[in-house]
Amino acid sequence: MAVMLVIAFALSAFAFIQYSNLKSQLRTRDVHLVMKSYTKHPEWGPTQIKENEKGYLNFDKTLDVSWFGKTAYEYLDANREELKMTFKVYPGMGGMLMGINGLNGDSKNFWSLNKDTGLADIYLVDFLRIDFTYTPIK
Repeated sequence: MAVMLVIAFALSAFAFIQYSNLKSQLRTRDVHLVMKSYTKHPEWGPTQIKENEKGYLNFDKTLDVSWFGKTAYEYLDANREELKMTFKVYPGMGGMLMGINGLNGDSKNFWSLNKDTGLADIYLVDFLRIDFTYTPIK
């Protein structure tokens, strides 16, 4: 019985330390979000859509710390008006835009969304690349 209590105490202490580390990281992290649209060129493969071309998107912004640990979908959905971006709903959406946790050092997460991604309800692109990068606040 004493062994079980010691193990339970150790696990509780470990959980508390992990939670404290997470809270500390939340205060010292910011989130850099980059979104770019691409077409599939038959010879060269993925080609970024240039400015003034149909479907162009080049979003590059540092977000405040409140977005740390959220999903890309949550950010895009909450900022739909500002980004002028909507998504056609399809079953794989949640899976492709799942959690973006970078708790142990800097991490990059990439998503490629297929042709069902609509930009401003007008343009369709072959795919959209989303890059969330977590960096310590300096």
